Amino acid sequence: MWDLASGARIATLSHHNEVRAVACVTIDGRLIAVTAGGDETASVWDIAAGKVLATLTGHRNRVRAVACAILDGQPVAVTASADDTVRIWDLTNYSELEQLDLLG
Repeated sequence: MWDLASGARIATLSHHNEVRAVACVTIDGRLIAVTAGGDETASVWDIAAGKVLATLTGHRNRVRAVACAILDGQPVAVTASADDTVRIWDLTNYSELEQLDLLG
């Protein structure tokens, strides 16, 4: 992560494999990043602290994309994987809300 005003590095967000995508959302005034990894996980980061809050597991192949939104007042992350699934995650308790199978 980089401070856009100063250009200084703030923290490094990493996975056990490559980071494929990142999305941000504000939850209760805190800026949160969700990264999609080649290690079959998505990680939820507290940007100010530079630390992982949770690792979202369940995909069986690389997580290729992530988007964040507020759905009915609830912050969610949506991840898409090479395992042909899309998963919707609750970002308040880091649980999976729904899985969509793209091929079935």
